[in-house]
Amino acid sequence: MKRKKREDSFWSRPDGMSIVDVLALGFAITYWLLVVMVIFGGPAMAGLATIQANMNLPISTILAGYFSDQVVRHWQRDKAEIVEMQIESDKEKPTI
Repeated sequence: MKRKKREDSFWSRPDGMSIVDVLALGFAITYWLLVVMVIFGGPAMAGLATIQANMNLPISTILAGYFSDQVVRHWQRDKAEIVEMQIESDKEKPTI
């Protein structure tokens, strides 16, 4: 029995968002909403201030790790493209 070839979906396209991207975005939005509620909520949000204070380190660690990973991947991809371009230009040069 042949398996049906899967078509590219939202999660499997290389140029689309991955589940990690969506989770990072969700963490960031939730955290910033909490911070805004604490800042503008006044005394009624005292309990949220405690929760927000406890979430500072874990959320900062998660987001810093995610974004630093993305920066490194982008840098490595750009460096690989530059090396490929140099190899191609070396092939085009006439040999003496």
